[in-house]
Amino acid sequence: RSRQVLSSNLYFNPREAFEVSGFGTAKGLQVFLRDEGVSAKLDSLQMLVSQYDSQEEGALTRDDFMQLVLPSEDIALREEALLRNNVFPSALRLPLAEHIFLEASCQDQLAILKKELNMRYDFNFLDAFRAVDQYRLNFVTPIALTEFLRKFGYDLSDQDIDAIIRRIDTDGDTRLSYAEFSEGISTGEQRWVVKSPQKSFKENSVSRSSSVRAKLFTLKDEVLQKAIQAFNTQILIEKEVEEAREDLGEQPDFTTVDLFRALDVDNKGFVTANDIEELLSELQVSFLPDDVYLLVRQYSSVQDSRVRFSDLERMWVPKQYKNAILSRSPLRVPPLYPLEAFSALTVKKIALVFSLLLRAERRAEDIRHSLLDGTNLYDLFQSINLSSDGYISSEEFLRIFRDYGINLSPRDIEKLVERYDKNMDKR
Repeated sequence: RSRQVLSSNLYFNPREAFEVSGFGTAKGLQVFLRDEGVSAKLDSLQMLVSQYDSQEEGALTRDDFMQLVLPSEDIALREEALLRNNVFPSALRLPLAEHIFLEASCQDQLAILKKELNMRYDFNFLDAFRAVDQYRLNFVTPIALTEFLRKFGYDLSDQDIDAIIRRIDTDGDTRLSYAEFSEGISTGEQRWVVKSPQKSFKENSVSRSSSVRAKLFTLKDEVLQKAIQAFNTQILIEKEVEEAREDLGEQPDFTTVDLFRALDVDNKGFVTANDIEELLSELQVSFLPDDVYLLVRQYSSVQDSRVRFSDLERMWVPKQYKNAILSRSPLRVPPLYPLEAFSALTVKKIALVFSLLLRAERRAEDIRHSLLDGTNLYDLFQSINLSSDGYISSEEFLRIFRDYGINLSPRDIEKLVERYDKNMDKR
């Protein structure tokens, strides 16, 4: 509303306002507000700048400033204001200062609420995300956010909901990913979104001739060691999963088609978390809904909370037995009971693989949380990316592990990279 009122004044020139108010720095904004008799703490203004700073350079660009002062919903008014080229009138300095102060106060209130939320003993980011993402889409839509808030008596307009989404939505797709959601409600002590390594490597190139040991000490040694130990534990669990898959793959009656049928009992053409939970209950495998959610998120190639047949193959088929398993013929007529296609021993082995898959996802999530606890993820990335090319390869992981006295096979490292390699380019 403050932006609407400010921009409705025919003499408000937002481009001139950028220069008048201190060129987008927190200190410049503080001086401008002080000159207009408005007092604001520098910390509050720094939080404000951080909120709108798209380049993460500690200051607002001219475009960032436009996001701060112009209305988001009224596109016509926004475009009209951008066309103005008059000198900024002194009479609008105080209204502009009051708007900036209002935005800074909002950041103060948000910081307090976030701190209170993050300090609660029963709070964690995953459960919070799950509570809002009630349809398990792996992202929060405006509709999901509206329905969640209404449950607690907050009936917001569509414009208000859109404003909340836009404030947190960093990639502009009008929905919130887990990372965006977590970043939006965190205190800032956890680093959920990291600057693009590519950009930073271009700006601050490191000589490729640097020794491995020199690279390792760009980060505190104990922090890197903590990460290596965490990843090593993950690799050990992945090896257990792979061994269980191979053991299952030796069963002549095991086919991925029959397993997919056992999960997709409604013939939807995909599998959801609910489908997996129902089969886990049939198998008498204990599970937490959050772990099933993580499993679906890991293997859903389209990231839409649906596991397709190709995703199921990645989840269940070991490389060593891929040709043998895929060449087997499934039952011509699907059985009435989902697991009738398999022998009792095969069912037992399917249950074991499921159990280990869920355990692997829980461990991966624990690793993410442990690394976010006071760890600078960008520095950690640089310390492992020995070639400074903006990507971590299997060879670089292998060298780092060996430097810490952990000898792993190339296949072990390959499995680790596969877990976190979303575009499947093996790095």
